Amino acid sequence: PGANARQLAKIVASAVLAAELSLCSALAAGHLVQSHMTHNRKAPAADGAATATSSAPDVKRLQEGSKICIRS
Repeated sequence: PGANARQLAKIVASAVLAAELSLCSALAAGHLVQSHMTHNRKAPAADGAATATSSAPDVKRLQEGSKICIRS
Protein backbone atom coordinates (compact mmCIF):
# COMPACT_ATOMS: atom_id res chain seq x y z
CA PRO A 1 0.00 0.00 0.00
CA GLY A 2 2.81 2.47 0.73
CA ALA A 3 4.33 2.19 -2.75
CA ASN A 4 0.96 2.70 -4.44
CA ALA A 5 0.24 5.78 -2.34
CA ARG A 6 3.64 7.24 -3.19
CA GLN A 7 3.09 6.57 -6.90
CA LEU A 8 -0.35 8.22 -6.77
CA ALA A 9 1.14 11.21 -4.93
CA LYS A 10 3.80 11.56 -7.66
CA ILE A 11 1.15 11.48 -10.39
CA VAL A 12 -1.09 14.03 -8.66
CA ALA A 13 1.86 16.33 -7.88
CA SER A 14 3.02 16.12 -11.51
CA ALA A 15 -0.43 17.05 -12.79
CA VAL A 16 -0.70 19.99 -10.38
CA LEU A 17 2.76 21.29 -11.31
CA ALA A 18 1.94 20.99 -15.02
CA ALA A 19 -1.25 22.98 -14.52
CA GLU A 20 0.62 25.65 -12.54
CA LEU A 21 3.27 25.90 -15.25
CA SER A 22 0.58 26.30 -17.90
CA LEU A 23 -1.19 28.97 -15.86
CA CYS A 24 2.05 30.89 -15.21
CA SER A 25 3.06 30.79 -18.87
CA ALA A 26 -0.38 32.03 -19.98
CA LEU A 27 -0.19 34.82 -17.43
CA ALA A 28 3.34 35.81 -18.49
CA ALA A 29 2.43 35.81 -22.19
CA GLY A 30 -0.70 37.88 -21.57
CA HIS A 31 -3.05 35.20 -22.90
CA LEU A 32 -4.89 34.80 -19.63
CA VAL A 33 -5.73 38.48 -19.21
CA GLN A 34 -6.51 38.82 -22.92
CA SER A 35 -8.98 35.93 -22.83
CA HIS A 36 -10.65 37.37 -19.74
CA MET A 37 -11.01 40.72 -21.50
CA THR A 38 -12.30 39.08 -24.70
CA HIS A 39 -14.78 36.79 -22.96
CA ASN A 40 -15.98 39.27 -20.39
CA ARG A 41 -18.52 37.49 -18.21
CA LYS A 42 -19.96 40.60 -16.55
CA ALA A 43 -23.60 41.50 -17.04
CA PRO A 44 -24.09 43.25 -20.39
CA ALA A 45 -24.45 47.02 -20.36
CA ALA A 46 -27.58 48.74 -21.68
CA ASP A 47 -25.83 49.34 -25.02
CA GLY A 48 -24.05 46.19 -26.22
CA ALA A 49 -22.20 48.02 -29.02
CA ALA A 50 -20.58 50.42 -26.56
CA THR A 51 -19.23 47.51 -24.51
CA ALA A 52 -17.61 45.89 -27.54
CA THR A 53 -16.11 49.21 -28.65
CA SER A 54 -14.68 49.99 -25.22
CA SER A 55 -13.11 46.55 -24.78
CA ALA A 56 -11.37 46.52 -28.19
CA PRO A 57 -8.74 49.13 -27.17
CA ASP A 58 -8.19 47.22 -23.94
CA VAL A 59 -7.51 43.99 -25.83
CA LYS A 60 -5.13 45.82 -28.19
CA ARG A 61 -3.30 47.38 -25.23
CA LEU A 62 -2.97 43.97 -23.58
CA GLN A 63 -1.62 42.42 -26.79
CA GLU A 64 1.00 45.15 -27.10
CA GLY A 65 1.89 44.84 -23.43
CA SER A 66 2.42 41.09 -23.70
CA LYS A 67 4.84 41.61 -26.59
CA ILE A 68 6.83 44.08 -24.52
CA CYS A 69 6.85 41.71 -21.56
CA ILE A 70 8.14 38.82 -23.68
CA ARG A 71 10.93 40.94 -25.18
CA SER A 72 12.27 41.89 -21.77
